[in-house]
Amino acid sequence: MQTLLEDIRNYVIIKEKLLNLYNNKFELKEDIQYFINDYCPIIYGISEISYKRLRRIKAFCLKEKKYIYLLSLIINNNDNCNSHINRYIGCLTIEERDKMILYLTN
Repeated sequence: MQTLLEDIRNYVIIKEKLLNLYNNKFELKEDIQYFINDYCPIIYGISEISYKRLRRIKAFCLKEKKYIYLLSLIINNNDNCNSHINRYIGCLTIEERDKMILYLTN
């Protein structure tokens, strides 16, 4: 229970920092994607690390056509940026979020 509480607190803190850092949510979403995909643009494919991170989100865990569904959720730019930002931050561990904040602030 303590771990979940720590994760929620960290999520809120990191999201607030990111929203204060970026004026453009689309740009924030793109930078988070870049970090999640092991510093590689999505256009070149989904890295194994990215796939493992995004599989933590239960909505992505489909038995059939999982790769196509996952890819469509990642590259669908017509979707709400807030929704993408929330999912991407949520799929990271506390350590990964802290590493992402360091990367994005430098």
